[in-house]
Amino acid sequence: MSEFDEIRTRKLGKTIQLLLGTVVILSLGFTAIWIQPASALLSSWSSTTNYPIGIEFPSCVMSSGFVYCIAGDNSSSLTNAVYFAPLLPAGGAGSWSSSTSYPLRLQSQSCVTSSGYVYCIGGDTHGGLANSTSAVYFAPLSSNGVGSWSPSTRYPTNIAGQSCVVDSGFVYCIAGENTTALPGGGVQGTINSAVYFAPLSSSGVGSWSSGTSYPLNVISPSCVVGSGFAYCIGGDTATHSPFGGTFTGFTSAVYFASLSSSGVGSWASTTSYPTVIYTQSCALDSGFVYCIGGNNGSGVPSGTWSNGVFLRPRLPIPPRPA
Repeated sequence: MSEFDEIRTRKLGKTIQLLLGTVVILSLGFTAIWIQPASALLSSWSSTTNYPIGIEFPSCVMSSGFVYCIAGDNSSSLTNAVYFAPLLPAGGAGSWSSSTSYPLRLQSQSCVTSSGYVYCIGGDTHGGLANSTSAVYFAPLSSNGVGSWSPSTRYPTNIAGQSCVVDSGFVYCIAGENTTALPGGGVQGTINSAVYFAPLSSSGVGSWSSGTSYPLNVISPSCVVGSGFAYCIGGDTATHSPFGGTFTGFTSAVYFASLSSSGVGSWASTTSYPTVIYTQSCALDSGFVYCIGGNNGSGVPSGTWSNGVFLRPRLPIPPRPA
């Protein structure tokens, strides 16, 4: 079984992961003066408007009270479908509407928003991270959906499974897997630690520059940004056996680094995640990062999941460089 076959196999459990995934909350304490919220725990989950199609590995972003979801795998094939919905004042999503299709059918791309635009970087156009692309597209966002997609500066390598974040008008993309064609057919994938960053504008993505490499070669870390720092959680280093058994490449490592227009500062380790984890989705709000779902590698192909909730004290943040 090839590395790509393993990744395709892992995809079988994603729907279950989304429904039964572990939720972990980390308090980051981003500012010098920080007020503890009355409660950092999650209240009861409530259902909201179903997505129009079954989907995994889309990339969803939020902007100005709307959520926009782009492409993904609908179990039978890759799709370029784009849907959006309003976020309701009382919580939840309103009715989903279709919008301008993405130029490629793909999954595992990383999309970000800045100043009313969405930018999507890389992705897998075949399935199982087996055929990554360097393509970058961007489009304006509005209450009417996603506008026309335009190509922009291509990523320096073919890439899928990277994690991209935005801070102060720059996009930073961390790690992932790039693939290259082999003579006579097939592809070869390389998991990497490369970090690239570029400025964003209404004209698209500017020139990419290399940043400080991530401490691990890893697929699908989940990265978030707060107060000028990137925090990256978990991922798969793919050091495991290709013939079943426990996925020993999954990691619980958490690293953070400062961000600036000059790039990424030195990465430093911090408190590990409660379990090794891969393909979770993390989001940040009001000084807390929430990580939902994921595969902890304790079974093949799906691993195991729980509905446990964890809360830890805020993490100390070092002073920013002068």
